Formats: sequence, C-alpha cells, structure tokens
Amino acid sequence: MAKNHLLGFLEDLKAVNPDFRASTSSLKGLIQHLERTVTSPQPLTYSGAVGHCKQQGDARIAKYRPAIERMVSVWGHGGIRPYPAIRTGASLKHGGIKRLCFRGDDRPPDLIFAGGFTKRVADAKPKYRGYQMANTAFSTAADPVRDPIQGFSRAGDLDPDSAVCITPDFRVAALFPLPTTPERLQQSCFIYLVYVESGYNTNARQVLDALEGLSKLTQFEGTEAPGAIPKAQLHQVRIQDIQQNLYGRELATDSIPPSSICGAFRVTRTWATVKHARQWLEGAEIRVPTGADYKDGGSFRVVQWIPNPKAAYPSEAYKTAVEELAKEMAGPMANGDGFRLPVHTDGYAASTAT
Repeated sequence: MAKNHLLGFLEDLKAVNPDFRASTSSLKGLIQHLERTVTSPQPLTYSGAVGHCKQQGDARIAKYRPAIERMVSVWGHGGIRPYPAIRTGASLKHGGIKRLCFRGDDRPPDLIFAGGFTKRVADAKPKYRGYQMANTAFSTAADPVRDPIQGFSRAGDLDPDSAVCITPDFRVAALFPLPTTPERLQQSCFIYLVYVESGYNTNARQVLDALEGLSKLTQFEGTEAPGAIPKAQLHQVRIQDIQQNLYGRELATDSIPPSSICGAFRVTRTWATVKHARQWLEGAEIRVPTGADYKDGGSFRVVQWIPNPKAAYPSEAYKTAVEELAKEMAGPMANGDGFRLPVHTDGYAASTAT
C-alpha cells in the first residue's frame, strides 16, 4: 500500500505544480527518503517530513504543505488506507504544460494551419466527467460487477466540447477521430504535432482518481461475500473499468493558435473490428460497413509529413526535436511498416513487485 501512497503523493504534487520534477524539486530529499523506506514505511509528522529536505527553509516548500499533510496522514500507519481524496467536482486546475503533444483530427492541414484549434463551445469551462463508477447499462437488470461499487472513484475524461484535448502519446492520437461513421472508417486522417504552453493536466487527476478507486476496491473485495461470478473474474473487470481511461494520457487546453502547430502526419488506419449493417440492393442482401470498434484497436501507417511553414517554436531545441521526429518517421513512410493502435489495457499492467 505504501507504493500506492508514494504514487498518490507524486501525483498530488503534480496537481499543485504541473511543472514538478522530483530530481530538481525542493522536496527531493523527502522523496528520496520515501523511496528508500517504501517497503517498511514509518509514520511522519509534517515537520519530520520537511526535515528530510536539504533546504528546510526553502520558501518553495510552503505551496506543497497540503500535499505533504495528506501524505503523512497515511504514510506508515499500516492497514489498507487510500491516499486522501482531494478531487471534488468536475473542474480542473489550469497550469503550465510546456511540451510537444499530439492531436488526431480529420480536418485538412490547410484549414488547421490557418485557424488553429478551438473548443466547440467557446465559453465553456473544461468539464471532467465519468469519475465515479456507475451502472451505465441500458438494461435495468442487476449488474454484479458495477452495482456493488457504484460511486467508487475511477479515471474519468474531459467532455470534448469543453476543451481542446491532446495527448503526449502519438499512438493514442491515431485513434481520433473515432471511427463512428463509414467516412471516418475509410478515409485517411491527420495527427497534428503541437506545442502547448498551458492547459489542464487531466491525466494527473485520472491517476489520483484511479488510485483512490483501487484502494477502496481492495477494502470492499476483502469482505465481499462469494457470488455466482468468481471473485477473480469480478476483480479483473472492475480494475479495467476503474483504470481504463489512463491509457489516453489525456491533457487539454483552451485553444492552440496556428503558430503553435508544428505540422501534421497523414495516416491511414486499419481497424481490428469493423461493424456492418445489412441492406438490400437489387433484391440481394449485402453487408455495409458502418464504423469500427476503436476499443479493439488495430494498426495505422504514416504516409506523409506536412510541415507548417508558419510554425513558431519556443526555442531552437524544439524545432530540432520536431525535425528529428519527422525524419524518424521516414522509415515507416518508405517501407510501409505500421504502428499498433492502443487499447484500454495499455494503460496499466500487473505489478511484478515481490
């Protein structure tokens, strides 16, 4: 459980400061102490925790006090205690991102290079949704998987109308736009490479929510009575539901100006599971593709790099990184090698710790 507390603390710090880096932080000494003692944690007070920092009087420590207090409330106290919940409501804190990200879109580069990306509802505030377990089945029948844990915290995601969603994961961006129509199923689309100055760290919130949900699930399943479905099967489905959105590594911003768009990779996609509808044509029944199930993944191939001639980079280093990435993709473009589209279970893996 201490490993979960350490992960929760690190994500808590990132929520306070999106630019947090353990290697250069004023809390470096404290974090090193927690890492050394994670297998046999001992209780700490706030002052004791700060005492592990090299510069205990560093003014930068003050802003982390709420997170440190949350950490010491569970660290080394034994038992199964979730990291304290700190996320309430559907709002997200705005902060620095300052990194290159990707966004999948079917609109052509000429249009995007000219107008950039803006959210669909101009005055909307980013809305974080789906962060609690719920029975979303259309049937009113009892759901033995979700009904017992309704209300448990889980990784949510952003309402796409309320922000411009992005990801640092190239493969995740290739899923978008989702193949919900015959046109999107067949046509090529684009992965835009963008520089994002500031925005919303959705993924940090997702990780914290998932950790809290998993802690509560462990407590609940420890006393849950056996039922018709084996406990191991219930557990596997539940953890997938709690963690599934983590694989998207979602970030968001209010807008991306044209000058912050470095360029676009044109890609073609092949989906593992294509959906069909039955139609009649001249007296014969035919099956017509209507879309695909993105959750089953597939593959995609980069076929072209289109640079934005008006891109402005925050430094020469960013420009060099973009040029090297575009060059690296020349191999797949030339020989036809593809990339695997991600699936939900890419967001987590079973622990190998002993």
